[in-house]
Amino acid sequence: MGVGHCWGGTEDQEEEFEDAINEEDTPGAGATTGVSQNDLWVRNSPFAADHVVAGSFETAVQVGISFQV
Repeated sequence: MGVGHCWGGTEDQEEEFEDAINEEDTPGAGATTGVSQNDLWVRNSPFAADHVVAGSFETAVQVGISFQV
């Protein structure tokens, strides 16, 4: 017995609710999940420390060298 039965819902309503929740988690046809937060930090930050925190040590070195030149 699911939660829906406790509140007067039917099994069909409970299944529809669970299907709707599962559909929200997946992107539509042709959609992508987007850019990760780490990638955004690396692309947009001029500070080497932000690059290190995002895990991009190579770009952190490049940013550090560009400030020294």
